[in-house]
Amino acid sequence: MLHFGEKWKNFAYIYCRYMDTPNPKEYLKLVSEKSNFATFRKDTVYYELIKIDLYTLELVANDTKLANVSAGNSEFELVPYGSARVCGSPGKTMGEFLIDLTGTPFHVTVKKGMVEKMGLTKAQSLRAVWETTGDKAQVHSSPPVPHGQVFKGYCGGDCGGCVARNNRIPIRYKWGNPYKRPVPGKPRNCDELKYLMSETDDGEYDFHFGDRLQYNAIMWCRNMKQYHSPAEYLTLPPYRKNNFGVSDLTGMDESEKYIDQYDGYSNYSRVRMDLQSGFIDIYDTSESVDTGPRPPPIGVAYGCSKNGSFKLDMVGSPFEIDFEKTEWETFPEKYPRSEFVMNVYNSSAQTVQGECRYKGQKGKCGGCRPKEGRVYVKLIEFNAEEKGAADDVLKFEYAD
Repeated sequence: MLHFGEKWKNFAYIYCRYMDTPNPKEYLKLVSEKSNFATFRKDTVYYELIKIDLYTLELVANDTKLANVSAGNSEFELVPYGSARVCGSPGKTMGEFLIDLTGTPFHVTVKKGMVEKMGLTKAQSLRAVWETTGDKAQVHSSPPVPHGQVFKGYCGGDCGGCVARNNRIPIRYKWGNPYKRPVPGKPRNCDELKYLMSETDDGEYDFHFGDRLQYNAIMWCRNMKQYHSPAEYLTLPPYRKNNFGVSDLTGMDESEKYIDQYDGYSNYSRVRMDLQSGFIDIYDTSESVDTGPRPPPIGVAYGCSKNGSFKLDMVGSPFEIDFEKTEWETFPEKYPRSEFVMNVYNSSAQTVQGECRYKGQKGKCGGCRPKEGRVYVKLIEFNAEEKGAADDVLKFEYAD
């Protein structure tokens, strides 16, 4: 993480290159190279890192040293970031470029005063950043003016295109929703942890929640070494038998054998939690131990003549299941609800379990699952005075 700007109050996660030389360089890590590209004819150049000037707040478009290339013909050319070129009928055949700064605190913009200085209208402000090259060249964009974090351009002509003026793309610094400016010492998720503390190892870390960041809980971060792909997981009780999804195909008709059904069982040590929206994503099975060709996710039960079952146990965590938002539904949808056995109940605010199967036709199978694949959760209500705490901070530890 580097600090810059007036009184060094701005900060961002920056990749430093050539650190063993007298002239190290700063690069901005982008969300994904697949959403940051430039084209020339059939060639596409992908960018995952782009050089950034933190003093002038500009992206250096013609630094292609770290670009990845997908060459479509022998006339390969390294295309600068945020540019495109093509030979074809003007207005019909257009090259494309895409700038995606999502996940960073930067936005594409126009330098203050440039529109007026060039005698342009606001609708023509695109020309203050990009210039056309070649014969009968045109440039269009979405949105029509340089603004925001995602910006797509279309350039072409009778062998023409567009390129950023002076090979510099102006940017501005602004933390926006959902990437709010991190609070030093109080990361809200794994991304902010990387910004604030430069942590790169998978593991358990302390995160803060609430309007005033007054609550904290321990979450597991996965994929920390991959830029903008770390994810938060809630560690469940250390006895996996309490968190599972089971399919029972006893009595299944042979004609059902090759239908895309659940088959097996899964045991979970952690579940993927979306901290922004407050729900468990049951279809993320990266932290489960599975048996069988297609075990059901946690919260899903599937059966034929016998019930399948599931259980989710969050005891030991600061979260409880939000039963007002979470609903279970039967599937396949082609069968009416009355032809299912579905018994879903909670033994506590932190535990839910169920047994389900299809009973309408002998040999047929079905089950139940959370709607939209989501189990909504909320923080347990906490009274600091009752707990004898000096502050309303909730923290928990996992039992051995």
